[in-house]
Amino acid sequence: MRYATRLERTSLEAEDPVQRRSESGLLKQRVLLHLELVLRAVAVGTGASDKVMWSLVAHNVQQLYARMIHDQSIWKTDERLAKIQADQSLWLDRQNDNACTCTFANELQQFEHSGWQGAPFLIRRYCCLAYQVGSGSHEHAYCNSCPKLDSESRLHKLLQQ
Repeated sequence: MRYATRLERTSLEAEDPVQRRSESGLLKQRVLLHLELVLRAVAVGTGASDKVMWSLVAHNVQQLYARMIHDQSIWKTDERLAKIQADQSLWLDRQNDNACTCTFANELQQFEHSGWQGAPFLIRRYCCLAYQVGSGSHEHAYCNSCPKLDSESRLHKLLQQ
């Protein structure tokens, strides 16, 4: 049940903003199509909600962009930051997505606490239920981004990382 987005070098190195947006849009369409097929198959095979699965993926994508934009060591130059922000606007644009559930643009709440000075941290809309699996890094505990955590517990978990 565990997955994560990773920062990788991209083949989208076009300098022309129009070409880059076109290439990014095509990549997004392919990813959405692939995920739609995979998540539908998982939903049919397990009875899991595809709406919840889409929400979990959307959270992961949005959290990755929040991390990239917040961390200057990732973008290093204003030009690279502008590219990341342009990509973010395309990936989180729901107007061009093929269906309302097939999107990365879900509204997510940002964690706010006077004791949290770290990077923006988004709270998922649904619990992933990983704590019920019985093994792995979230055994017997909620994930940091779980909506079931209260603010103080979330802060405690985030500060322990």
